[in-house]
Amino acid sequence: MSQLTRLACHALALRSLEQTVNRVAIPPQTLTQLQDDLGRMADREASGESFNRAFVGEELNGLANFDMPPEELQKALGSSPNDTNELIVSLQKNGLKNLKADRQFFAVSWDQLFAARKDPFPSRLRADNIFGQRASEAKRRQYVFTMLLLPALGKTTSKEAEALAQLRLAQTAIALEQFRAANGNRYPDALTELSPKFLASVPADPFDGQPLRYAKSGNSYTLQSIGPPGANDATQKHLAFTVSNPPKPASGAP
Repeated sequence: MSQLTRLACHALALRSLEQTVNRVAIPPQTLTQLQDDLGRMADREASGESFNRAFVGEELNGLANFDMPPEELQKALGSSPNDTNELIVSLQKNGLKNLKADRQFFAVSWDQLFAARKDPFPSRLRADNIFGQRASEAKRRQYVFTMLLLPALGKTTSKEAEALAQLRLAQTAIALEQFRAANGNRYPDALTELSPKFLASVPADPFDGQPLRYAKSGNSYTLQSIGPPGANDATQKHLAFTVSNPPKPASGAP
């Protein structure tokens, strides 16, 4: 939950930056500082370090459920004859019987996840499929603890990709402002003009590995990530950065 809260803060920061760029000309020194900070944040997000730490905690917390003393497990399962929740009823009937195999299955599921998370984006997105596939297999085998613990984490890597896309959109927007300040209040016709002076290279969209989308019209532009497969209009708007005729940079800005 703490990681998801952090990602929500990224989204708020991107919207705040978008509003700021549309309203005021950011001083060159501030642009440079923002670019440095955003670069470090994007590199950390791309490494997966933050979510890896969170996932280690989730795995250990889950294993702790398997390692509870039998009497505490039985108490946790409850014994209400009127309980109609399919998972709880199955857990009451089969949870203790399959506990050892269930625990092993749960641990192997995490091993598979961490192996998938070693890949860079967009290949890392397949990690989300592991949760769903393993949860379905756990249901078939009646590994009820795994059934309860895995599904809630199913779209986490996609959320991580959204956060990385937002940071890369912000990086590119700052580079566009640096370019505009150095080129007579005009934006480039293509993002490739930003490299290597303002960006080492054009940031890739973590969802497909292609450069972020850029459409310029006069002194306005839209930057966009395509978002996850099947993204709706709301998600795509969430992963876009639009600037329309912003104030001119201060006279003499480099």
